[in-house]
Amino acid sequence: MPRSQPAVESAQDTGIGSEGGARLQGLNPRHYTIQIFAAYDADVVSRVAAREDLREAMAIRKGEFNQRDWYVLLYGEYSSIREARSAIQNLPEDIRAGGPWVRKLSSIQGVGDD
Repeated sequence: MPRSQPAVESAQDTGIGSEGGARLQGLNPRHYTIQIFAAYDADVVSRVAAREDLREAMAIRKGEFNQRDWYVLLYGEYSSIREARSAIQNLPEDIRAGGPWVRKLSSIQGVGDD
């Protein structure tokens, strides 16, 4: 069941480390990722991304929601929606409780979905 999401305008990748944003743009747009966390505060999102039990966190996507900066933490790359949904079951319990959801990479990269 798709979740509603904030309209993200002027989105950009802030990355995790220095290569996260570039890595995100280089991924196959037909693949999937998991949005595991989002917040208005970049420091909060960065702290979640730095958790030892979230080693597959790959990018923080910056956009705008309610005329404020909005930061989304993306986790992993999966070749199918089934694989991504299955991976959610392996996330830490507190992250699963927050309602992570699967997103197609093309929707994040701004690439057409042929």
